Amino acid sequence: QLAALYASGLPQAQMRAQRDALREALRQRYQQARAANPDLDGYRDWFAGPLNNAQLNTLNDYEGWVPGFDAIVSRCQGDWPCFWKEVERIAKLPAEKRKALLETPDA
Repeated sequence: QLAALYASGLPQAQMRAQRDALREALRQRYQQARAANPDLDGYRDWFAGPLNNAQLNTLNDYEGWVPGFDAIVSRCQGDWPCFWKEVERIAKLPAEKRKALLETPDA
């Protein structure tokens, strides 16, 4: 949603207002999820913080790459030394290739 907003070309003031509304909606969704699942209480301080783009991008990157890392675990049949060896190999790839590999694990 933020990526679409930033690409929208809206005036800065309007973009900031909508960005803040999206961040507040995220906090509210977290509160609802936390009410249903108290195990999420550990994220309380993170959601109480600024929710700036750097934090959100980190989460987005992590969440976006989970399927790629899951695929590595599957290829290694749960063997952790194999997994870490593959992760180290991927880490040495150029950024574009590494990103593509993690974002399209079945390709």
